[in-house]
Amino acid sequence: MVLAAGKTEMQKILEEAIKNQLIGFKIHQEDSLRKSTYWSTPETLIESKVAKIGSTLFYKEIAPIKASVKNISKKKENEPELTKRHTNTLLYPFSVHGVVLIKESENGVAKWGSGTMIAPSFVLTAAHNVFDEQKPTRERYPYIRFIPGANEDKAPFGEIEVEDIFAPEEYINYKAGEGDIDSHDYALLILKTPIGNLTGYLGVDAVAAEQKKLLEWREMYVVGYPQAELKEENKFHFEQWEEKERNFEFDEKNGIIQYQSNAYPGLDGSGLFYKKNRDVSYIVGVYIRNNGDVGKICWITKEKIISLDRGISKQKV
Repeated sequence: MVLAAGKTEMQKILEEAIKNQLIGFKIHQEDSLRKSTYWSTPETLIESKVAKIGSTLFYKEIAPIKASVKNISKKKENEPELTKRHTNTLLYPFSVHGVVLIKESENGVAKWGSGTMIAPSFVLTAAHNVFDEQKPTRERYPYIRFIPGANEDKAPFGEIEVEDIFAPEEYINYKAGEGDIDSHDYALLILKTPIGNLTGYLGVDAVAAEQKKLLEWREMYVVGYPQAELKEENKFHFEQWEEKERNFEFDEKNGIIQYQSNAYPGLDGSGLFYKKNRDVSYIVGVYIRNNGDVGKICWITKEKIISLDRGISKQKV
């Protein structure tokens, strides 16, 4: 477990991590560090490792951060479905996806979105999952936890406290126009515990916007936690589901990716990623919202990663 660092030390850690692990590493070099300790570990041994940190979730009052009329148990006839549900979330790569849980006050109703591990202590999610709508400056919610591999009422890796958050200044300070806010709706959560050393984590393929041809032909996936049907009254449970799609529209001017999708609440903050092979996947964007039947993804371009790095460098201590 990493001890809470001072602001100056945290800045240095983040700057080094972003420069060494995120910016452009995919295009010209392989990232050999993004390996889960579980790839070659027997499942029985995995269970013994997480037994000490796993917990049971007890949330009777809970809602998705952005509500919708749909959930995965109420689909219209002939409506496209989520591809599959993952039930063994102890194993990589399902262990890297998790629930972002927030409360607007210490005793408030819990709300959830989704997020993805991209480094031992880093989670990528939608900024609107973790910031309120106060003006003139959006403020982070006082209670934020990340639950990697959440499965029904189980938190196999525990509920991890969020130590810090970094998001674009354009989003926090309302500097983006209403039409541009989607392209800045992403946030990097810094966890107090480097749980990614156990869960594993995805790579980040942060290509320059003009290099969209490197991604256009790929089959990609969205994995997150849509609202599920209640099995028992007053007892909510989480289910990890996957969408698979090949037809995407890349808007390099506005930094947005779009595709045909359903408006399932709870998916906000899910990662859009592709699989290089069975053991290696790269995230390219964050699911932020649905507009009719069109899913909108905040495209994590190389330019945005560089901008985030500059923002971290300017943080006052």
